[in-house]
Amino acid sequence: MLFLFSFIIIILNIKSKRIYENIFDIQNGIISNISKISFSKIIYGTNDYNYKFESKNIIFKYDKNYTYNHNKTFLLHNPKMTIVFNLSIYENNTNLFDMDSKDIIVSDIVIVNINFESITYFQEYEDFSFNLSYNLNDIKNNIIIYYNKIKEIDLFKYLIYNDINELYNNKTLYEYSKVIILNNILNEMKKNLFYYPECDSLYNFKLLYDYFLNKGFDMYVICEISNYYSGTIAKFNYKEITKENTTIILKNIDIKIIYTESFDYIDVEYEYTKTFVLNWIKLEKNLEIKFPYLSIMDNRNCLLEILKTIIKKASEALNNV
Repeated sequence: MLFLFSFIIIILNIKSKRIYENIFDIQNGIISNISKISFSKIIYGTNDYNYKFESKNIIFKYDKNYTYNHNKTFLLHNPKMTIVFNLSIYENNTNLFDMDSKDIIVSDIVIVNINFESITYFQEYEDFSFNLSYNLNDIKNNIIIYYNKIKEIDLFKYLIYNDINELYNNKTLYEYSKVIILNNILNEMKKNLFYYPECDSLYNFKLLYDYFLNKGFDMYVICEISNYYSGTIAKFNYKEITKENTTIILKNIDIKIIYTESFDYIDVEYEYTKTFVLNWIKLEKNLEIKFPYLSIMDNRNCLLEILKTIIKKASEALNNV
């Protein structure tokens, strides 16, 4: 599916009934969500071996906190994070079509302790977007990896564990693993802030989503030689969510639409169920939704028109609630 750099925009004027939480509730919500983080990361090793870290559990504690409700900020002093990973070592498979066929050679439970000096959460933008900053001055001593069964000497079977290698940015595998794990957990902690506390654009889109999903809408949409008189969004699933400044981007969206179609040359209506994929949808801070322009003229253009019409009608209906 090809896209041009132009947008079709629907302006949402949803009357938000949002009640903003105080900073103490926000703090409790953010901290409780940290334990729900899960992620995996593959480090491509030397000597044709790969190392896959899959998080299984996260424990998060801190000594004390400083909370400031007037500017929506709180600082956690001496936060300590313990992450339990399953580490799998397997041969690197050069067959691109058979990525998961290699047997795991070694599997082990790995525990990673990360000791921060501080973590600060703060409201970054007026649209209730939060972000975080952290202090961790000494990765060597403040991030420690413990292996359960594997010993350092065992890893020599797969690569030279303590030798500096260009593949690891001139670090050892041990030190490189620390950096990779830290960067990934920080990215996941920031991504957690997309969901709680939600910025206004995502909060209002979720209201809209709850309203339009599986609900039938009457419409009159003309597309090519067809007319559409009703439609239902039966599925709207995205695989990834990212953020650029104040813009939320939903990526790889799988959409299923049930709709009634009639044709100019016959007086009969037909009901169809079809699916299609959008590369992205952007949620702007001013509550606009931006859709990509499909450069391929086929049925997906008509399905996109149905989607936009339903979202517009759902927005109008919510305004009148």
